[in-house]
Amino acid sequence: MGVFSRFVENTPMLFRTEINPRKIEFKISHSSKIISIGSCFADCMAVRFQDLEFDIFSNPFGILYNPISIFDNIENCISNKLVDKNLIIESRGMYFHYQLHSAIFGASSNDLLEKMGAIQKETKPKIGESNFLIITLGTEIVYFLKERNDAIANCYKVTEKYFDKKILTVSEIVMSFSNFYQTLISHNPSIRVILTVSPVRHIKDTLELNAVSKSTLRLSCHEITKQFSENVSYFPAYEIMMDDLRDYRFYKEDLIHPNIQAEEYIWEKFENSYFTEETKKINQEIREITTALNHRPFHPFTKEHRSFLDKTVEKIINLNAKINVSRLSEKMALKLKTER
Repeated sequence: MGVFSRFVENTPMLFRTEINPRKIEFKISHSSKIISIGSCFADCMAVRFQDLEFDIFSNPFGILYNPISIFDNIENCISNKLVDKNLIIESRGMYFHYQLHSAIFGASSNDLLEKMGAIQKETKPKIGESNFLIITLGTEIVYFLKERNDAIANCYKVTEKYFDKKILTVSEIVMSFSNFYQTLISHNPSIRVILTVSPVRHIKDTLELNAVSKSTLRLSCHEITKQFSENVSYFPAYEIMMDDLRDYRFYKEDLIHPNIQAEEYIWEKFENSYFTEETKKINQEIREITTALNHRPFHPFTKEHRSFLDKTVEKIINLNAKINVSRLSEKMALKLKTER
């Protein structure tokens, strides 16, 4: 008993297993151009990039969950392959496309085709000039349109009899990525790809299949990063949520999506993995300025508050010597207009 007591006294109490992702050699800075594509978690990441004044372009095709739809949309865009008009569907007086998210719709079939053409026209040069492409995979469960055997991104609540539900294999996902990647680097040889598995739980197809899905995606990412290790890395957002935080208090009320606290924690791990100390320092400066801009004074026209505004302006000017802070400058101009 005495030996056990001494062992306990000299051993720190651990209540969780913290994950510290390895630091990646190729670093993201405020001069980097970034594209984030994939599940809703891709949008969550993009919002944080935007708030910290990074140049990021997010989900031009809407939220996409399965690897086939993600890879196909990017590849079609690069190859100038027009979307298949036969995959347009009318619902509730609006027109949608099976390969895109429902956020993209038109008042008519031609209206939708024009919008989709504009999206491709805008996205292709973005891919060509980007330094990083972040792909967030949500599920490997894919629905195929029976009459054409096309993988689709959205069923639009159409009767299931028109679709075949398929669970992709690791080899299918890796092969699909390999084909897509060849097209990608032919368009932009220097682009780096960051893969991640979404920590959002897909329980519509049961928790059992969610486990199958996430494990298949994770193994696929493992094989992909082994094959393309020079330009492709993996960030463990899913593992951080499931094995580090590992508690329902880090989920929203739906028990599916990570809450703000979890998102911030995962983002902090991402910063430590992909940002230099200088970039993290700039991020902190931006956070301080943003806090100042969001401050709502009780007495805005006092000498004390005018001094506070002058100091904030000085911080923005100093930061602007390092990076482009046009968004912060615009917010500052508006604040000065109303509070000085």
